Amino acid sequence: MDGHRPGVLLRAARELIERLSALSGLLAENFTLGPSRHFLDMGRRLERAVALCQTLRALAAQIDTAEALGVLLDLSDSQITYRARYLAAPSTAPVLDLLLLDPANPRSLAFQAEALVSHIAALPALGEDNLPEAPLLEARAILAPLSSQPVAAWDLARLADVEQRLLALSDTISTRYFLQFEKADSPAKGSLLA
Repeated sequence: MDGHRPGVLLRAARELIERLSALSGLLAENFTLGPSRHFLDMGRRLERAVALCQTLRALAAQIDTAEALGVLLDLSDSQITYRARYLAAPSTAPVLDLLLLDPANPRSLAFQAEALVSHIAALPALGEDNLPEAPLLEARAILAPLSSQPVAAWDLARLADVEQRLLALSDTISTRYFLQFEKADSPAKGSLLA
């Protein structure tokens, strides 16, 4: 495929979007209810939240330009939500508030954090003391500043910290709920397992 031809790239992107949409629809309609659904959605929420942090940090230098704000709204699928709330051209503080702190916007960082807390709280407790476990405590720590800080308090360092906490939460969830094993460097002589 010739990567320098926009038509080829657009067709490839359109085909990829169609395939991903079909897979998403299949999962939404045919996935059984249970703890596995929580893990699937937690993965989606973690990926969406990390991608939003990375996008905001990448566009930080141009954040005050109308073009960058439009790109942020487009990438976060929040253009219609913004226009319904603010009958004006995009401006920095309202866009950042919508994308970072608005718990009613299904694409915001706060919405993702609330969903993570909800999913983790719904999982079976593995300890007998019924105290909150590490994944839930970490998710609540991510949500707290999103629920209590104004948009003016957010900067690149705080955003990078949230991104690192999200990645750490992913590791904590994996460690707590999935079996951990290490593959041997080389199979034993005469072993059928590779």
